[in-house]
Amino acid sequence: MEMASAPISRGEDEIDIELQVHCLETKAYSAVLRAFNAESDALSWEKAELISHIRKGLRISSAEHKEILRKISSDELVKSIRITSEQDGLAACNILHAAGPPKVLDNSSARYDKVV
Repeated sequence: MEMASAPISRGEDEIDIELQVHCLETKAYSAVLRAFNAESDALSWEKAELISHIRKGLRISSAEHKEILRKISSDELVKSIRITSEQDGLAACNILHAAGPPKVLDNSSARYDKVV
């Protein structure tokens, strides 16, 4: 005995899947922005261009972009990482300066054969 299959309602399922996919896209875009913001407050032209391409590819609207930036600007973890990174960079510079100028080999006493 064959059972008649009920028609599949794709409308709601497709919308649900679209929303789930867009949620993943938004999270991915947010993660990239958070990472770049944790590195530095200023973006290079290359990173700004990359963000623009990612934003288009992930279908992030201007309103979503602004909201994500607003959340990132108040994200304490991102701020903490940036501050720690900047302090570590300064500490590394201080260590290099404390070590003094780099040693240069003195070749003034080396013998060279003159080719004529």
